[in-house]
Amino acid sequence: MVSNLKKYLKKSITLDLTKPLSSGAIHTDSFLQTQAKIKLDELLNSFSNQKVVGEDSSIFDSPRYNNTIFVSGQRGAGKTTFLKTYLSELNIESRDGGDIYPVTLIDPTLVHTNQPILVEIITCLKRAFEKEINGCQKSEKYHEFRAQLGELSEGLKLLKIKKEDVDQDASWFLNKAIKNADSGHSLERNLNKLIDILLESINKKLLVIAIDDVDNDTTKAHDVLETIRKYLTHPNIVIVVSGDLKIYSHIVKIKKLEELSSPLLKIDNKTSDLVEHLEQQYLVKVFPAEQRIHLKTLQGIISEDDSISIVLKTTHSGNSTEITDALDTLLVNNFNIDKSFINTYRSFIFEQPIRTILQLFKNVDYKNYSSDNATDFSEFIRSSYIGLLQKEGINSDKLLSTLLHQNDIGLADFNINSRYGELETGYYSRTDGEQDSYNSSQIFLASVKSNFLNSCDNHIGAAIQLMLSTAATSNIYLNYVEEKIKEKANKQDYIDFIGINRYSPTTSLVPHFSPFILDFKGANRPVVMGGVARLPRSSKPGDNFIQCLKSHFNLEDIDSNFRIKTLNDLIKKQDEKGTSFVEFLSAKSITMSSHSSLTKNEGRDYLSSYLLLSVIGELLSAGDNEINLDILISKFGSIQTFSSPSFVNIEAQGSGETLDMGVEEQNVDITGEDIFNNSRLNELLVNWVGKNKSKENKVSFLLVGKVWSRIHYTLNSISEIANTRKVVDSEGSTRSIFLGELMTRWVTGIINSSLIEEARYKPKFDGLLVSSLSKAKNVASASNVFIQNLNIVFSHYENNIVKIKEELPFTTCLLLCPLLWPFFLSEITKVEIRSTLEEIIKNDFDKIDFLDELFLERHKGLEFVSRLPIIGWNK
Repeated sequence: MVSNLKKYLKKSITLDLTKPLSSGAIHTDSFLQTQAKIKLDELLNSFSNQKVVGEDSSIFDSPRYNNTIFVSGQRGAGKTTFLKTYLSELNIESRDGGDIYPVTLIDPTLVHTNQPILVEIITCLKRAFEKEINGCQKSEKYHEFRAQLGELSEGLKLLKIKKEDVDQDASWFLNKAIKNADSGHSLERNLNKLIDILLESINKKLLVIAIDDVDNDTTKAHDVLETIRKYLTHPNIVIVVSGDLKIYSHIVKIKKLEELSSPLLKIDNKTSDLVEHLEQQYLVKVFPAEQRIHLKTLQGIISEDDSISIVLKTTHSGNSTEITDALDTLLVNNFNIDKSFINTYRSFIFEQPIRTILQLFKNVDYKNYSSDNATDFSEFIRSSYIGLLQKEGINSDKLLSTLLHQNDIGLADFNINSRYGELETGYYSRTDGEQDSYNSSQIFLASVKSNFLNSCDNHIGAAIQLMLSTAATSNIYLNYVEEKIKEKANKQDYIDFIGINRYSPTTSLVPHFSPFILDFKGANRPVVMGGVARLPRSSKPGDNFIQCLKSHFNLEDIDSNFRIKTLNDLIKKQDEKGTSFVEFLSAKSITMSSHSSLTKNEGRDYLSSYLLLSVIGELLSAGDNEINLDILISKFGSIQTFSSPSFVNIEAQGSGETLDMGVEEQNVDITGEDIFNNSRLNELLVNWVGKNKSKENKVSFLLVGKVWSRIHYTLNSISEIANTRKVVDSEGSTRSIFLGELMTRWVTGIINSSLIEEARYKPKFDGLLVSSLSKAKNVASASNVFIQNLNIVFSHYENNIVKIKEELPFTTCLLLCPLLWPFFLSEITKVEIRSTLEEIIKNDFDKIDFLDELFLERHKGLEFVSRLPIIGWNK
């Protein structure tokens, strides 16, 4: 057989998945392991043409050959298909006059008797002889072969001492032992003679016997290895063994350890080192390194030669598709990400056993996305890696439930990422780890997150809630909890405290972050950190505070109602009859972003950017049912009270109770509630939710993770600057930050983060837009970068409001949120940007007749909420 590279390197390899998948021989046009086939050809040719040294009369010089070829590959790599296909082609060539004769393919795991593998091999040689040589022909050879079998029979007897033999006469026992030993020593020589007779009778140069799947049955694997080492030493017989070398290595180590160990002695390092050495040398001897063939993964096959094209033919599509294109389409459709971001997933899948990959394309429609196909994809991953998922504690049944909650995903995400030290960005769910179980879990979670986002009526609302239950939960623990945990506490206490293991809404989850982030009391600077600020429960703003407000907002007269001392006071004043709508709206945003916590010694009021995000997410996810939204709006306008943690070393210690205390509204007199302003707010929010139902799959889990990473960094930077630096006002003097200014920076920082990341990670990559934003910065000490980035985006889309909303739905939804208007609209002074923004808003709120009034008076909102100081405010 002459190796011919051009014969095997087909330009196109077609895998017909319309037919049942099996381990049988396949047509050569579907043969993937072309390089392995070429090397096997070369090895067989070298064995066929090797110079054979005749047997020497001296027992010390008798030649022994090892023509064993080891075909290695992981489970499902296609080893059985490779062997069957190769042997089938070899059989055809042998019939056409080829010199190499394939005897058989033996699967020891299918041999149900306990006979040694050598007996099975001799049986196969006998069948081959009888098949090729009829009893009526070449009777001389027939009788010679039968006679040689008789010579072998004595050597095949097991040399065991039976109890009845021990009781016999000593001389009889010795004679029998000598006879058996002589038969044993002659076994190899007699087997070689039998092979000589067979080769001469069928006129062939080389016999090939393949042994498959030995490592599936470890009880027979060692017998195969010993048989090859002791007896299969004829120069004209080739044994092709397939298996996973790692499993063979493990089998040999166990055997050598049994041989060297003693029940009375403990295994020491010397014994372990010796076992390692013996295992290595044993396998090199039985499976010579130069005679090993490795079956490549699909990734290896694709990358080894660009000219090879692997084409799939499936029942899902009438046309055949190149396999890399098919996988790209499947991942892009299911994960809703651009092709440029699927490399880790593509590599992970193509490194899997070929059997697994083919079953994937056979079972999942890669061309047409639907919720059913997405579920099929998740189910396939679960079924393919169920053992690895169980190893990582992934509750796949719960994660594939139709009643899936974002906290189910958050808990699974947190557990695996904390285990592998990936809490910082592990929520991207990338398959870039070293452990198979980690990567399998991440691709499963990626599919689960995608299904969750795409199955919700409002994808953007679901995205925000998923962001908080996964990414925020991880980052808060990593940055504010892990190093503060008490000696006898652990991360389970954190899980129990925040409620990620319960079906609590995100508006109950994120308030539990505040005591970790802001655990200290007030000082001579604003108490702000990590997106959270402390608000006073009793306050008497000094003259410095009043004068700074008066100067900053150009106020001439300050009446007795100007002061807002506490959060309760803000709620009272927002509902007074004289409060304008923009003041009311600003105050509502503050109260909806605020909560209380109880420590051992005091109650604390917090302003939380995380709570603001969670309110936005829950409102969007509630749907446009006006009654449901009215209930939520009323709930979020009340101040909820939560417990503080007792398992961490922080000043804001709880009393030991770590469970959510539920909603405990503060006693606020709402008899003077302004029904008019409340009805306007409800009208705006109902309209906003209804108009921002994202029905198309535009928000991916990758975008969710990327947006959060930037938001988290931005909020930390803004808060640190607000806490440590002085604000420079228009007159050049310095002072502490006002509440309205802090909220403005948080809001513009959140929207700016969303804008940058959505431009980069939206489903359809826009290189020009990404290039335009390549130097985009985060909001930190001012909101000017937000305005600059907004201007870049508006210019890119030529102020086409339909296109802007279509291409950047997540960012646009935030821009359209009425709760955020008082804060970012006040920052935009450039006419072109303001007019585009107002046009975007009016386009969605076309039936609202009081928008112009709100736009004109937008500055009043910041002035109103800034009357409430942050704890630690000073000039």
